[in-house]
Amino acid sequence: MAKKAPLLLFLVPAGLAGASACSSGADPRPDVSDAVEAEGSDGTDGGCEPGDEPLDLLGTWAARAWVDVYMVTPGGGIVHLCPDPRVYGVSLITLRVRVYEQTGTAVRHVFNVCRLQMPLVEAAIDPLCASTVGMQLAIGRPLTQQWPDIDYPGGAVLGGTGTCSTYVADPLVAVFGTDETIGATETLPTWRSGCESDPPTCVDGWEHVVDSDGDGHPGVTLTVTSEPGDLIVGEAYTAYRTVDLLRGVARSSSLILGEVEPEMDYQIIDSDVLVGGGPLPPQLVRDNIPIFEIPRAGSTFVLLRADGRYGADDLDADGSGEVTCDEILAAESIFAPYQP
Repeated sequence: MAKKAPLLLFLVPAGLAGASACSSGADPRPDVSDAVEAEGSDGTDGGCEPGDEPLDLLGTWAARAWVDVYMVTPGGGIVHLCPDPRVYGVSLITLRVRVYEQTGTAVRHVFNVCRLQMPLVEAAIDPLCASTVGMQLAIGRPLTQQWPDIDYPGGAVLGGTGTCSTYVADPLVAVFGTDETIGATETLPTWRSGCESDPPTCVDGWEHVVDSDGDGHPGVTLTVTSEPGDLIVGEAYTAYRTVDLLRGVARSSSLILGEVEPEMDYQIIDSDVLVGGGPLPPQLVRDNIPIFEIPRAGSTFVLLRADGRYGADDLDADGSGEVTCDEILAAESIFAPYQP
């Protein structure tokens, strides 16, 4: 069953950099469906024949994930998705991943979010969709500027020490807009149904809300715009959490391929939004932001080495000795062969 949330803010590692498949004559674009949890007891995947070559994941990787989402018109809202009440889209996440430790089958890494792109949807106030506009949801500028410099720690366990071993990452937990008392399972601050007062009065758990992106508004800011026209425009201030699982196969020391199982919880705690030129109070904003249904299966990721080792592309264009998010984004055409 799909997980439901009003928006998708999904953070996971994934990527590409010119690497080969496990065996010499193999298709250069391996089928992502091969990169699934091992069925055998040896910790390998049947779609990739294990080799004697030791697996070395140390170094810098470029990363991308393609996250499938279905957007649904919320019940009782003014804004309708077009042409159908349920629209398919894909969110793209690009990251830098630095593996700094590998001991046996244990791997430790940090990653940085380079960019998150949400899908553009067609919307209208008219339920018959006689006149539509494109509606775009996005992360606010303060956080997008900060992300490349924020290190998120994590790790993974390999099914073996040679090529074609399975790769299972630790659950990736990211919480924004709250203090450190809110983790993977605690209830997020939530606008109380029917409340029409100010956020400190209406939000249960307001004492845990913090301005994570430092823009002077509570929580983390999301923007919504529409083109052409101003059908819906403004900002939503949110608390959100993602808990994401990555499972795949380390096909070589330059390529990891697999699937993502995303989970998300998200709450609007304040807003400054106009619909059709009129302001909407926060309790109504939630009725007009598309609900995102996040399937538990179907999303994919790919990691490819970006530091030039093992025959991979070296994305360090300025020769500084460090691959940056800007350099990964400048070379993002490398992801094209792995796009689902």
